Amino acid sequence: MSSTHAVAPVSEAHVTTTADRGALQIQQRKRIAASQIRLSESFPFFGALLMMAPIVMTNTVPTAATNGRDLLFNADFVHSLNAQELDGILVHELLHLALSHVPRRGVRDHMVWNIAADIHVNGIVYSLKQLKLPAGAVEDLGLAPLCVEEIYEKLLNDRKSTSKNRLTLRRQAYKLEVVDLVELPDDGVESHDSRNISEISAQLVNTWKSNVSCALG
Repeated sequence: MSSTHAVAPVSEAHVTTTADRGALQIQQRKRIAASQIRLSESFPFFGALLMMAPIVMTNTVPTAATNGRDLLFNADFVHSLNAQELDGILVHELLHLALSHVPRRGVRDHMVWNIAADIHVNGIVYSLKQLKLPAGAVEDLGLAPLCVEEIYEKLLNDRKSTSKNRLTLRRQAYKLEVVDLVELPDDGVESHDSRNISEISAQLVNTWKSNVSCALG
């Protein structure tokens, strides 16, 4: 924001107008910017990656998510987090982005892949003592060191049941309430046929391979 005017605090309970919504988004975007600074000081690698990650405030997701290109944040959700949790969530979504978890999903089951990816990235976040995740975050320290594809296969194989729906079992076991790996950005493409999806996926994977290399360099 280029404006230097102070924004009066907005109570979440009173976000009823477009102006209130806009003010809340500005406030929470500033909190994300402060989180970026903290992370840059504590974890220069993450700080470098965040400089290459577009951040979008939006009401199209209920919490935080990524589409493989952007980091998406709901202002109400950000408002509910303390500083340590916000840092953790920012790293969580950044890892999904940097590790190309959206384009790597392919045709796999969306929910199970999201759980597998969350187990993996949360294992990394939990290993960083300065960071915290909100209560109820998916956790499985036994599976976390594996790559997401391996975790996915284990979830499919280990929780097979003839008496219950496997998807229900996964939601209950890992308490995944919100899918945060959303659909690929369409970039104005009218038809998301297999070729377009493949091209977009490959482009995103290559972009983030390059970004990670730059951050390491």
